[in-house]
Amino acid sequence: MWWRWIAGMLLVTGLGGCLLSETLDSSYDDMADARKKGGIGNGWIPEWLPASTRAIREVHNVDNNLQLIAFKIEPGQSWPLPDGCRSIAPESLAPMRFSRSWAPSIDELRRAHVFYHCPSAPAGDGWFIAIDAKQASVVMWTAWYE
Repeated sequence: MWWRWIAGMLLVTGLGGCLLSETLDSSYDDMADARKKGGIGNGWIPEWLPASTRAIREVHNVDNNLQLIAFKIEPGQSWPLPDGCRSIAPESLAPMRFSRSWAPSIDELRRAHVFYHCPSAPAGDGWFIAIDAKQASVVMWTAWYE
C-alpha cells in the first residue's frame, strides 16, 4: 500500500512541476496575431517593433521577467528604436539566459549582426538587440550583467 502513496506523490509532484513552470514559450504569425493573443497587451512583445514584424518566437520567465525574442522583418528595413538605445560592440553583450533551437547563440550572432543596447526593458539591464538586415532577422533579449 505504501508504494501507491509514493507513486501518487511522484505523479502529483511531476505534474505540478509541469503545470507550474515559470518559463513560457509563445509564437505569433505577426504583430496583429501577437496583439490578438495578448503578447503585446501582457508586455511580452514590445509595441515598438515594426508593424511588418512576422514569424515571432518568444520565451520569458514570469518570475524574473527575462526574455528572448526572435523575429523576421522586411529585408533592409530599419525602424526607430526606443529613446536611449545605442550601438554597442559584440564584446558588450550580456549573455542570453535562454537557449532555444529557433534562436542563434551569441557566437553565431556575432558573425553577421549589428548590436544595440536599450536600457528601457521590463527587466534586467535592458534589451540587447541583434539585427541582421541582409537576412531580415532580429534577436533580442533581456539579461542581467554578470
